[in-house]
Amino acid sequence: MKTIQVKYHHEESGLCQTTFKAVGEKRYFNRVESANFGCWCTVYPSQGLWESSDKVKDDVVFEILDNSGNILFAESNANLGAFKSIGKKASEVASEYADSLSLRPHEEWNKWLRSDMGTFGYTGDPDNWLYADPIVKHAKILSEYKHLGLVFRVIIEDVVHPICGKTWNIVYIQNIQNDNYESICGYHLDIGTIPLVKVRNLSQLKQVLIKGADFYVAEHRHPELVGERRRVNYANTTGIYTVIPDKPDSKATKANGGKGSFLGWGKASDWEFRDDGVCALYSSGSEKTSKNIVVAIRPTGGRYDNDK
Repeated sequence: MKTIQVKYHHEESGLCQTTFKAVGEKRYFNRVESANFGCWCTVYPSQGLWESSDKVKDDVVFEILDNSGNILFAESNANLGAFKSIGKKASEVASEYADSLSLRPHEEWNKWLRSDMGTFGYTGDPDNWLYADPIVKHAKILSEYKHLGLVFRVIIEDVVHPICGKTWNIVYIQNIQNDNYESICGYHLDIGTIPLVKVRNLSQLKQVLIKGADFYVAEHRHPELVGERRRVNYANTTGIYTVIPDKPDSKATKANGGKGSFLGWGKASDWEFRDDGVCALYSSGSEKTSKNIVVAIRPTGGRYDNDK
């Protein structure tokens, strides 16, 4: 009987296989795991591919080690059963947390969050609405566990949607070696309301939109810009110049010699300040309807409490 010591290398869940590297050697092996089949196979990596080749003989025993060289478990093709993939382990942990915390599934979160798209006049790609640069207000580590020599964290975050202001908790499992999500445990929906920058007039808006302030585009005459986050790069008595913080090479960021895209203040009478924190600018002298919208923005930050 031959023994080969291996350490975790990577996992390809779509192929139902986990790749291990032999300790002190340039040899690789796949542990294949599917619903009705499992085995250890040789691997000949080529051009980034890690396809399984030949089934390993039954008398070869694999000892799986952690990063410190401790034996986690042993398996052979003649005696399978100890192995569990990272994805399968994460799914089991996620299911446990979903039950213990009474979390809602991803599909329910998706439907709940998309229900406000029409209210805010958004007609673009639903995925852009769902993942529109959410604001993480707080994060907490619930627990850690180790598997195949790697460390994983179960994390809960308080999240706010930047446009509609809906809030939720997401509980997920993170691989701390690469910061990837391994599994989403579920959600608590509608845990509160976003602290709005609640502006009542143009004078207050000018006080809020100073250099460094962020806002989100809630409506726009060019619908493809809805959901975009902007940052004030420069402000003066005529208007503001804004950039897209995470897109330094964008057309908007590079506009006006690098100052950013310009938005003029216009007249106070052309603005509408809504109770949900959205500030809307309409074409000069026009009726305040959606067809005349120039832009509607939602500043972020603490609540502006001056209602006078």
